[in-house]
Amino acid sequence: EAAKAKERKRNAIVLLLRYLRDNGYVDSAEVLQRESSLAPGTVDAADNVHLERIFRELEEHHIQRFGRAPKLFRRAGETLEIDAGGAAGTATGRPGQRGVPLGSDAQ
Repeated sequence: EAAKAKERKRNAIVLLLRYLRDNGYVDSAEVLQRESSLAPGTVDAADNVHLERIFRELEEHHIQRFGRAPKLFRRAGETLEIDAGGAAGTATGRPGQRGVPLGSDAQ
């Protein structure tokens, strides 16, 4: 399971790198590549896989299953309520991490 999680994370980074490059965010792509320790030119997204397509298919699946589009974003400053062991709580962690507002100073 840990290996699968690591592979999913790597796959997400590869897709994001391709998205950034395709949309002109070359400097951001270079920083992400450096921070993720992926060697340049070693891996790229498959020809038929694009981040926009994944979002579209997720949205279509969610609409088909639940009758509404998924909520992918929330307002900055909102926190995510989680259910841990039967009790609702507020997620904490790094800024930008699930449940932590972007721009938050909490570490």
